Amino acid sequence: MAMAIALAAALGAAGALADPVAPDGFYLVVEAEGIAVMELPDRHGGSEMISAVPLMSFTMVARAEVEVTEYDSIVVLVDLTPAGAALFGKITGGHVDERLAIVVDGVVLSAPVIREPIRGGRLQIDGGFQRAEAEALAARIGAGVAP
Repeated sequence: MAMAIALAAALGAAGALADPVAPDGFYLVVEAEGIAVMELPDRHGGSEMISAVPLMSFTMVARAEVEVTEYDSIVVLVDLTPAGAALFGKITGGHVDERLAIVVDGVVLSAPVIREPIRGGRLQIDGGFQRAEAEALAARIGAGVAP
């Protein structure tokens, strides 16, 4: 929290970064004032205000792959490392009913609402992706795979 306050002070009254460079990772979508934020484009041509600091990077990903569900929906399945699973459980447990942005190359690819804590180290990203989009996302998330 002290880091967020210090960053907010450094950003000034607007609380937004002027040319944001966001590392790939998971961020909170910010809907309240008083927290350091940056505005990033989303994949649909809009934008999202997200926390200035990621909650978790993709280095805690063990693997990411594309799957077609029984309803022909294309999703990205992500398996986290044990440390990633523990951290993600804490993150999602502390932010139920808030949105979690998935950022790749400075673009918010998906920002679903956290309905319940996600524990166990496996998550599914369903953003209405075309197969090529899902494969690119899985490759990028998987590029951060922990050794």
